[in-house]
Amino acid sequence: MKKNIFEKKLILFLVIGFVFCLRAFALEPKVDVDITRMSPTFVYAQVFNMLISPEEYEGKLVRIKGKFYVFTYEDENGEIQNSFSCIVQDATACCAQGLAFRLSGKHEYPEDYPSVNDEIIVQGRFHQFEVDGFSRIELVDSFLERL
Repeated sequence: MKKNIFEKKLILFLVIGFVFCLRAFALEPKVDVDITRMSPTFVYAQVFNMLISPEEYEGKLVRIKGKFYVFTYEDENGEIQNSFSCIVQDATACCAQGLAFRLSGKHEYPEDYPSVNDEIIVQGRFHQFEVDGFSRIELVDSFLERL
């Protein structure tokens, strides 16, 4: 009788552990382009390539590390808008490029964002679109990690 109870508990424990492992893997999507692990020279080159060949990255999950920056502009209705970016520099820190991002969910600026120039990691889906005849790219459905 005790052996039977022990076997049932062991099986239950293994099943629960297996389910938690499956959930953990399902919650962590595979990153297609992880720029956080690249050298500064390669980071700059990778971002440049994304800017000149955006069709190759459409829909891919991208992870990037850099500095937070916000650009303020007036939209076509005369309303002030903010565009958020993760800025990266080349190895000599003379040149900078960045990727705009839009966080998933509802967020308010400045309450839900880091300070300008804070180190961040952003992960989101690469998306290209047009605004007034100009091609634009950004990471959509993103989340932000403050460093």
